[in-house]
Amino acid sequence: MVDTNESYLEAAVRETEEEVGVNLDPKELTLVGLIQSFDEYKEDNIYLYGVRLQNLPEVTLDGKEVVDYRWVTRDELKGYKIFGPIKDLLLED
Repeated sequence: MVDTNESYLEAAVRETEEEVGVNLDPKELTLVGLIQSFDEYKEDNIYLYGVRLQNLPEVTLDGKEVVDYRWVTRDELKGYKIFGPIKDLLLED
């Protein structure tokens, strides 16, 4: 959720820290896609950002919005059920 007077990039950095305990430098994030979803009779705009990490960060789940995670390779990702447009973007180079 984007707070009042907050950019989508700022929201992505804040939400990542709140939900998985990972602090990201906004200068290192790149917008890789904007997806418009009209699921469940409402419109959602999904801004998907990417970042290249030197090492996998320590993750601390909030237990509310994120209850599980795993690191997977692109080949492994193909076997997961993920919202189509997001999966397509994740599998791009």
